Amino acid sequence: LTKLQFEEKPTKDDLMGVEDTAGRGIFHKTILKHRGTVFSIGTRGEILSSQLEEPIIVPHTASKIRYHYEALFRSEQYALVDNACREYLFLTEFFKVRGIQALEIFNQVLGTTLTLMQKNLQGFVDDCYDTIALFLCLHLVMRYQMICHKRAVPALD
Repeated sequence: LTKLQFEEKPTKDDLMGVEDTAGRGIFHKTILKHRGTVFSIGTRGEILSSQLEEPIIVPHTASKIRYHYEALFRSEQYALVDNACREYLFLTEFFKVRGIQALEIFNQVLGTTLTLMQKNLQGFVDDCYDTIALFLCLHLVMRYQMICHKRAVPALD
C-alpha cells in the first residue's frame, strides 16, 4: 500500500515558522513547493465520516491513484478490525472460551500481525511531519475502537 502514497509529503522544512532563506547562500536556487497545501485539510477529514467503512484499497486495482497516508492507514486498519473481530468471535465460539482465555488464544493467532503493524506505524510516526495525517490516524483508531466495542470484541484494546 505504501507505493500508493503521495510522493510529495511534508518534511522538516515544511514546519510553520521555518524561514525559506535560512542558512542558504546567495546563489542558492529556491525550490518552489506548494507549502499552503501542506497545512490545509481540504477533504481529508471525510475519512472520519463518509469514508470510514468504505471498502479497503486494493493495491493492484488502484495502482494509478495516489493517496494521503491516512487513507492507506484507514484501509489497513479497517481490514484489521474486520478480520480481528471475526477471528475473535470465531475463537470464542469454537473453543467456548471467554475473557482472558479468549484474549490469549487471539494473541497466539494474530499477535505477530499486530506486532508487525505496530512496528510499521512506529516507523512512519518517527519520520512523519504531516500533523494532519497523524491527527486523522489517531481519530481513525478511536473510531475503530468504538466499532470493536459495539461488536463486543475487546481483543484490540
